[in-house]
Amino acid sequence: MAAFSLVGESCVEPSKYFDNNVVAGLVLLDAMRSCGVKQIVFSSTAATYGEPEEQPSRESTPTNPTNTYGETKLAFEKAMALVRQAYGLRYASLRYFNAAGAMKSAAKITIGNSISFRLQLQLGDANERHVEIYGDDYPTADGTCIRDYIHS
Repeated sequence: MAAFSLVGESCVEPSKYFDNNVVAGLVLLDAMRSCGVKQIVFSSTAATYGEPEEQPSRESTPTNPTNTYGETKLAFEKAMALVRQAYGLRYASLRYFNAAGAMKSAAKITIGNSISFRLQLQLGDANERHVEIYGDDYPTADGTCIRDYIHS
């Protein structure tokens, strides 16, 4: 199951995100149950935390999504918990912050895929000629945030 993952788009088209990220996930859980599959590793998101009061976030950090994308991922996590109670599903949710990785086909590059966008920019293939970095009040030498990337 591939989720839609553009935060901005999720806020403009919430039903598209709920249909794909939650409803399709429920169909998957039903199919798993029908086939006797009792385990799943779910690629969730740190967007389920929203703007946490402490960093780094821990599994015990309260969830409070601030966008539709985070809400849909959290909704599916809650659905898996209920399916665990009802049918014994075993699951793990991985709440990534910045997932990145190579794609077999990069026919459509979107600004939401920041690493692909930056590569396109470097190669001169992007429509834009600069990358905007938001935030200048972080406790770093230049005030910008430090990001870690997890290869997916």
